[in-house]
Amino acid sequence: MRDDEPEKQGPADAGPSSPNDLSRDDVHRVLASTCRRRLVTLLFDDRSRTRDELATILAGWEATGNRPMATATDRARIEVELHHHHLPLLDDLGVVSYDPTSGRVVLEALTDETKATIERERDSPSARE
Repeated sequence: MRDDEPEKQGPADAGPSSPNDLSRDDVHRVLASTCRRRLVTLLFDDRSRTRDELATILAGWEATGNRPMATATDRARIEVELHHHHLPLLDDLGVVSYDPTSGRVVLEALTDETKATIERERDSPSARE
């Protein structure tokens, strides 16, 4: 954790009844990646998924824009990116809880404004990588 980041609240301090109010900079960090935008919106539908499930869904989603079918290599690449980059960053921001050992990813409570912003920008052409 960086010195300028607030300490992340534990499960006893934050739950579904106290949404995480992300700073504007943190919302932009989530929005900066198409993969992260899509990942978080997937969790809006089902708050708890595995890294494996997310990699499979995201590989298919990515393929629909590029070619007719995702390959095993695409899926493996996405799973590595999730594990080493996207999920730890989202966990640090308090957007998800990520257990790297089990691969379980759980969406934390977010404000309605944060959810609306992420959903609105999910496939924004201006934000594509």
